[in-house]
Amino acid sequence: MLNNNHKKLNMQKVCLFSSKNGFSLIEVLITLMILSVGISAITALMTGNIRTTVNAKNQIIASELAQEGIEMVRNIRESNIVAGRDSFTNLMHTTTINQTLCRIDYDDDVLTWKIDDAANCNQGAAGLGAGNYRLYLKNGFYSHDSTGSSTKFARRMVFSQQDENGDPDTSANPYRILVRSIVSWDDQFPEVIGSCTIANKCTYIDSILTKWE
Repeated sequence: MLNNNHKKLNMQKVCLFSSKNGFSLIEVLITLMILSVGISAITALMTGNIRTTVNAKNQIIASELAQEGIEMVRNIRESNIVAGRDSFTNLMHTTTINQTLCRIDYDDDVLTWKIDDAANCNQGAAGLGAGNYRLYLKNGFYSHDSTGSSTKFARRMVFSQQDENGDPDTSANPYRILVRSIVSWDDQFPEVIGSCTIANKCTYIDSILTKWE
């Protein structure tokens, strides 16, 4: 009698468990769809964060390269003073060399670099010559030495002689020189994109040099 009751109890348990409902195919599909939407949103967010990080890194490097260009020109002026020369020696154009299309490197001789030297200036339109202004990485330094590894950055220097009012001064003794160091990246150039802005992957720094006596 007890054995029969035990069998009945087991049969009731079997029936109880077998009567439970499982997940339907529609429920599974809906769950998968929700998961896929969530994963896609997370992936898009991560991609956006990576892109923002890369852009920020490029802006920082470009700003440092632009500042480096200014410092190298200042070094020429200060080296002139130490050597007993006029502050603006080699920084004033006296020929038809285009002083808006210049480049300068960390290893240039500060006492021989000349704005009137076609090897330094008159390099051709920046928009047409990535090879002319592109910076290469060699031995841990950026320069225009094409034997190094090509980078995404390009730098162009602009020199503008001015009088004390900021107007153009083409005389042999200008009051000051406005130096602009322009750095762009990802093959963007001011002449092509129209303006030098961060949105156009371009930045610049201006510095006014005056004579030191």
